[in-house]
Amino acid sequence: MSQQEQQWEYCALVNIVVTDFKQPDDVLATTSHTQLIFYDDESTVRQLTQEQCTPAIRALGLAGWELVSATAAPVFIPRVDSAQGTRDAFFFKRPHIKGRKATEPTLNV
Repeated sequence: MSQQEQQWEYCALVNIVVTDFKQPDDVLATTSHTQLIFYDDESTVRQLTQEQCTPAIRALGLAGWELVSATAAPVFIPRVDSAQGTRDAFFFKRPHIKGRKATEPTLNV
């Protein structure tokens, strides 16, 4: 039985934003965690800032990645009633080319 060639490469851009409403002096504390994940042999993860999300989506498109799905979901923080958050995830695919790494070309964001 022959092994089937891989047809697609996949990656995801995930942004999690959490806001804590119970801070001293009613100051809101917002933190974000953004990752660009390439589902290759190494599961390459690149840390980004929240401000880099939009430029990253553009750079992925220019590198041949096609947006195939987007999700937004609430994030629940166990044992912290004052915090709430959201998780936005953008999933991409592009045709696999033998010898090209999923991280190529290098994205400038």
